[in-house]
Amino acid sequence: MKKVNKNGMTLVEVIISMAILSCIAAMFVTIAVSAKNKNAETYIRGNEMYEQAAAAEAFNTKTDYGSHCKISKLMASATDNNFNIIADFGTLTLKNKAYGFEVKRQKQDKRDQNYQLRFFRSENASTIVPNPDAGEFCIKIYNNSGVEQHLTLSAACGRFFNDKNKSEGDHPSFFVANDDKNEIGYAAGDDAELFRVCNWEDESIVYYTFNEVNLANFMEIKDGKVTGNVIIHICDGLQFKNQAEYEAETGV
Repeated sequence: MKKVNKNGMTLVEVIISMAILSCIAAMFVTIAVSAKNKNAETYIRGNEMYEQAAAAEAFNTKTDYGSHCKISKLMASATDNNFNIIADFGTLTLKNKAYGFEVKRQKQDKRDQNYQLRFFRSENASTIVPNPDAGEFCIKIYNNSGVEQHLTLSAACGRFFNDKNKSEGDHPSFFVANDDKNEIGYAAGDDAELFRVCNWEDESIVYYTFNEVNLANFMEIKDGKVTGNVIIHICDGLQFKNQAEYEAETGV
């Protein structure tokens, strides 16, 4: 007949069992803490991405998302913010110039100080939202003259404004690098003469005068509708050409 041990577990067996249970418990606690931290990190980064994406979407438009993000240029060099993006599909190669920017939350989490969104905008994307029905236009000046241009716009009537719809005054000056563009908003007035493009040092030197008639020649039209963008190409010899004239001259 088999003898049954009625004395229970020995002290050694109890200690070994408690040690094993402690190790298992410690392992589960470690996993739980790690999962909690990972969930918190995922939440923080998800919130980062949401706020940054909203800020990027609202960048340089009149839309305000109330974001706490700051957008700045992603500089390619000390003086340039242009990037040439090339996509090679074998039989087809697409090339486009874009501007680089980065979004960064002003109130950052210490664990994610370097977590930020970088994005590009096509050179054709407008940083000013025009409203042609209200007489508000986006003046886009492309510099194809071969040299840098520092210009002053002088309004005979109307007003100039920036991407935040804030006034730039009646005589704003701005710089246009060679093979680059700059843009400014313009709300037309009632006078036949609208504005002039002048030498930035001496406004008596007028390069071109825009009125209601010739401004219409520079209007961008898509699908038979005026977009509100005014496309101006400065060519060699300070000649001012519209998009059709520029394409006819260069074959672009």
